[in-house]
Amino acid sequence: ILIRENIHTALSGEEAGLKAYFPFENVNVTDPSTSVNTLENMTIDEIGVAGACELVAGAEHTGEAPTIKLPRPVESIPFNYMINEDVVLIQPIKDPSLIENQVLTFSVRKVKDLHNNEMASTVTWTAFIDVNSLVWEENKKSLTKKPDEESEFKVKIVNKGGQKEYFTISNCPEWLDVSDDHGAIEPLGSKEITFTLFPGMNLGQYLANVYLSGNLEFNERLQVEVDVKVEPPLWEVDENAYQYSMSVIGQLKIDETLSTDVNDLVGAFLGKECVGVANVTYFSDQDIYLVFINIFSNNPGSGSIHFKVWDADQGRIYPEVTPVMDFKADDLVGSATNPQSIHALNLYANNIALAKGWNWISFNLNTDKLASLDEFLLVLDLQQYNDLIKNKVAYSQYNGVKWQGTLSSLEIGKMYMMMISQAQDFVYSGEPVVTGDMPIQLVKGWNWIGYTPQGNLTVKEAFGYHLPSAGDVVKSQFAFAIYDDLMGWIGSMQYMRPGLGYKYYSGDAATFYYPEKSGMKSLVDIEIPEAPEFIHQWPNSMNLIARIVPGDRVTEEYLVYAYRNKNITGLGLPVYNSNTGEWLWFIQVYGDTAGDKIGFMIENASGTEKLAAREEILFQADRIIGTLSEPVELTLADPEQRPSGIRVYPNPFTDELNVAIGSSDNLRIELTDLEGRVIWNYKYESVRDKYIHTLDLPSDLSEGVYILKIMNGTGTHYQKIIKQ
Repeated sequence: ILIRENIHTALSGEEAGLKAYFPFENVNVTDPSTSVNTLENMTIDEIGVAGACELVAGAEHTGEAPTIKLPRPVESIPFNYMINEDVVLIQPIKDPSLIENQVLTFSVRKVKDLHNNEMASTVTWTAFIDVNSLVWEENKKSLTKKPDEESEFKVKIVNKGGQKEYFTISNCPEWLDVSDDHGAIEPLGSKEITFTLFPGMNLGQYLANVYLSGNLEFNERLQVEVDVKVEPPLWEVDENAYQYSMSVIGQLKIDETLSTDVNDLVGAFLGKECVGVANVTYFSDQDIYLVFINIFSNNPGSGSIHFKVWDADQGRIYPEVTPVMDFKADDLVGSATNPQSIHALNLYANNIALAKGWNWISFNLNTDKLASLDEFLLVLDLQQYNDLIKNKVAYSQYNGVKWQGTLSSLEIGKMYMMMISQAQDFVYSGEPVVTGDMPIQLVKGWNWIGYTPQGNLTVKEAFGYHLPSAGDVVKSQFAFAIYDDLMGWIGSMQYMRPGLGYKYYSGDAATFYYPEKSGMKSLVDIEIPEAPEFIHQWPNSMNLIARIVPGDRVTEEYLVYAYRNKNITGLGLPVYNSNTGEWLWFIQVYGDTAGDKIGFMIENASGTEKLAAREEILFQADRIIGTLSEPVELTLADPEQRPSGIRVYPNPFTDELNVAIGSSDNLRIELTDLEGRVIWNYKYESVRDKYIHTLDLPSDLSEGVYILKIMNGTGTHYQKIIKQ
């Protein structure tokens, strides 16, 4: 076994039973590249050891030898042993967690038989130690996701043993959240653990070793590999739609670096039309990366071809590429031995997705066009007197020909509110901002700040070079966070994104810089997920930090909706307050007119349960109500105070129909036509504490008049309803 296990490895000389070991060199461990020739027997065993070698005629040393690794690291461990007739029992005296999943080598020698004869040679064997009964069902997870994509996976913990195991999960990185990091599993039982990937992960490959330990205190490893990718642009060409073609054999250079990524793309364009696309290809014989691109046209002299480059590693399009060449039918530019250089200049193209209505935006690419509002926003499809843009002190409105007003230019590092009549993408190009050269100035109170990094950062990372005060608030158009001296930044806003503008409430005047890089791999400008339409209906917002009482009526799966005149005008998300051990709701309410009355409804995630809150507030832009230590309370109506009657609303209705009822015991609802035919029915169970029901009616229900039959423990109620 000694020879078999060490056939490619040098020995230390201390191996039990080793009689002779002639490596013919004495290796310097501190510098393995140097050694001294030797004929000595390198074994250290003192029992029956052979002598040294002697050279015979014609023998000599040579430098040609098989590759041998240095001795494997081994450790001797203490043990107890006992002999019972013909059985030797060996018990290691070592913390079990330190030898779990390790190979132990056992050697026995000098054992005597009944006649006092010793063993002729040493007996050696190995054992793999696997006594831990708490394990992952699988030890590796590999996933692929997009940067803005919410993703989760599940892994089971299995207790293979006969006793209850208490487990702890540790070493989760900041981009991985675990549903239960501790607990207990019954004998021969299992528990499913949900892992959630942070949606703000940037481009790159992530690796984490998540550890599970139980009663043995041994860390069982779960290896998590995540590859975050961005979908390439849809540059597609129908070759059959063209009569003529030309070809280019090129070598791609991005900035000053030759591309060695076969996922990089080169697109050829005639105006805005893509007429050719090809990946970088590796040719192993020549050890070179080339681009073979066919370019098509229906006109043999159709004009200038310009290129765009997709950098897959960075998830970015480079719009400025040299050279620009004329289309010539059947022409071949470049060769495999002398390829045409295709050079992507260090200019980025960023896209800001503008929704219909109000948008909070900022810019992070340097371009001279920022000096002129008319020139910079020229590519937008604008409507006269409907579209406008403003900062904190000035604004301009589009008059059908140009922008007119007190705002004539734009700045990097500032936020702007833009009202746009139709949704569209705004693409602009320029040089990336060096964040260390762009200070962000804060005054005491509210500030309109831009975002200068080229990819998303967590709120903690974004303000890593800033010393906020307790109570400082940062908010986007969609969510907000507040700073606490103990917990840091906490709230519904987890990370910051390029293209968005932010409001920052500062307790003191200050200056800070955004970091250049993220701890979440390569920065990438990710697409903003689709937001509810009501968010873009209003330019301003106010914020609440709320507690729902009584707390046992709801869970963290519930959302808070703000209402103005029965229309949704705000949303609140649950956030766990580790200081107090309770769930709070961070609510963002949208509006423009001060003094509007705002009410609240608490709903479960599916929208099937709605609970009204008693409180109402008055809207005031940028107002903050509640703190982490003293949140505002939203009080649910008590079951005893629910209405005794039945109300169906809105009536007439278009999409959503609600039933408010005092008693939901044994509740059944049927929808019939005027001839009494049942179109839809449902029996509600476990709804004793629920008094507002949103009916899940058929989506294809035709317009017309219907009868709603409502049955509960108190009787039957009929209501005529109209579908518009």
